[in-house]
Amino acid sequence: MWSEGEVPVLGYWLQWQVLVCALIIAAPATVALKFAWKGKPEPPLKSVELWGTCWRTLDPLWLLFYRAFAFVLMAKLLFDMTSQFGLFTLVFYTQWTFALVMLYFGLGTIISAHGCWVGRSSYTDDQIKGKVKPKSNQARNAIQQRAGFFGNLMLIIYQLIGAIHALNAVFLIVDTALNRLPFSKLGFAYFALFGVLYISFQWLIHAFGVKW
Repeated sequence: MWSEGEVPVLGYWLQWQVLVCALIIAAPATVALKFAWKGKPEPPLKSVELWGTCWRTLDPLWLLFYRAFAFVLMAKLLFDMTSQFGLFTLVFYTQWTFALVMLYFGLGTIISAHGCWVGRSSYTDDQIKGKVKPKSNQARNAIQQRAGFFGNLMLIIYQLIGAIHALNAVFLIVDTALNRLPFSKLGFAYFALFGVLYISFQWLIHAFGVKW
């Protein structure tokens, strides 16, 4: 290999073991990308699904409060971890998933707040909770409004998080029990791509001699 402080030369990347590892990583990535690109089209995501609840008697404000609480608590825990162990702790997979779940709750808090503030003016309480059909064209258009970029990003993160642990799982299970977000087979493709990204990251930092 190489001595301490020495960066890998071209010969390292030309070894047959590197090619085998690259193929092992590329194979699931290719399958996941093909599935995500050519998979069965999903129904368009409606904006109300991002901040509405699946319980007819539960006001969306409760989902907003829960997401805000989860985000603040997870941000505090991540801050404490990085303060104690430094930014180096972010190289571990558990911190990647933890930060990803925190990002989901942060984005969800903003979208829920926007939905409760703006969206509720276009819906009746029954329409928000899915009890009745809209009675006017304006309400119908509001309900059929598609989620924008950040809404779809939130859905992708929600579907991506497959390997969760401890506190992550608790927060996500409660959120799943409250929200109206759909979960499709694309989530497995997103999870595979996330795993490939993390493995590639770890491979590169090891190849360039980062040790702990």
